[in-house]
Amino acid sequence: MLKTLPDVINQYPDLVYIILGATHPTVKKIQGETYRQYLKHMVYELGLESNVLFHDKFVEKEELCNYILASDIYVSPYLSKEQIVSGALTYAIGMGKAIVSTLYWSAQEMLSDNRGLLVDFGDTDYFKKSFLYLIENPEECDIMRKKVYDFGRKMTWENVGMEYNAVFSQMLFSVRF
Repeated sequence: MLKTLPDVINQYPDLVYIILGATHPTVKKIQGETYRQYLKHMVYELGLESNVLFHDKFVEKEELCNYILASDIYVSPYLSKEQIVSGALTYAIGMGKAIVSTLYWSAQEMLSDNRGLLVDFGDTDYFKKSFLYLIENPEECDIMRKKVYDFGRKMTWENVGMEYNAVFSQMLFSVRF
């Protein structure tokens, strides 16, 4: 994502991209802050210091949700296809955010049917095009937000509970004593 920002910022100089959260403790134990330092160096090399902010601390759920709510577009640029799940992505879906994500397993499932824009790993050109598409097409962006919000309603505890209740009721009434 960072490699796409210079072109985007040339057109939208007030854009702010936030890298939120601390390095995972297990990763930090094994690799230290190598990856974060790499990202900070890249920001410097690309001249993005005024547009990219690092929030280098663990954020509780409420703070995470406030950051997501404040965003216009949520970006989920995981580096591995095997990323099983992303809690932050789930919150962004629940809040009806326009989303651009790499093609990790969870994102592929949750953002299918045009609920988000999926980008292949390392495809910086398509990341840029996707990001600009959402910025420059507010009507399409709103349609996507509505689709993802509606999908997110299925994941509320109330609706999940009703689904379980329906399955259990069906099983109960189909059992012969």
